[in-house]
Amino acid sequence: MLLDEYNYRLWGIMTYYDIRQEVELLSGCVLHLSKLKRPHGGRRLDEMQKKVSAAVQQLWKYFRQQFFDCFEVDDDMSHHDTTTTTTTEHTTFFSSYETIAITKPMMQQASAWYYCTYQQQELYSFSWFMYSVLCRIKLGRQSDQQAPN
Repeated sequence: MLLDEYNYRLWGIMTYYDIRQEVELLSGCVLHLSKLKRPHGGRRLDEMQKKVSAAVQQLWKYFRQQFFDCFEVDDDMSHHDTTTTTTTEHTTFFSSYETIAITKPMMQQASAWYYCTYQQQELYSFSWFMYSVLCRIKLGRQSDQQAPN
């Protein structure tokens, strides 16, 4: 199951870098490092945070591609370099997916992944690499509620 594979890989990154909180891993802002993994000096910490961010981006890229492969959509992220992590590059990394036409089956799949993620109560980021589809679901529900009767 993809959820199990994702969690396994995410735990692997967390274990390798000795990161205890999923939110630190996903944000790239590691607040707590063990003495064994703590680099000396701010430059090394910055380099480690870049490596952590690159590892997470690669993970998200892989699983987003898995998602779109189910719908035979060519995800163009294979052409993007995800090894750097400045704010502008994060924006480029995430916004490049917005050009993909989101279909009803995609929304159903993303909704199911979201439900399964929150049922397992361990790591919660699995469904959020499909944030653009989840946002479309939310926007659709809001417009349905605002439609005149």
